Amino acid sequence: MKVDLTQPLTQIDGSPLLENDKPVLARTVCARALVGDLEEDKGKPESKITRFRLAEKIMEAQGSIDIDLEDLDVIEKRIEQGFTTTVFVRIKRIFDQARSKASNEQEA
Repeated sequence: MKVDLTQPLTQIDGSPLLENDKPVLARTVCARALVGDLEEDKGKPESKITRFRLAEKIMEAQGSIDIDLEDLDVIEKRIEQGFTTTVFVRIKRIFDQARSKASNEQEA
């Protein structure tokens, strides 16, 4: 499904989420979630390589990117585990919009 991860994220008050005075994009958070190490990643080098390749694909995208549902679920789970609630909710909303749009297109 197509997901636009070039969107800048916002704080709970709607102000831009900044890092080094630059807006944080959804793709940056997703890529970091994929390459960050969690306890469950130990002893799974194949998974690390797969996630790294997906992170590269996300960072190279200039607009909407095709990501399958399983990969979206993995990214969402990792963001939930490693990022603030605000960041998690902002990303989840982007993913939910993409899921809804894909579902509507299938019904049409």
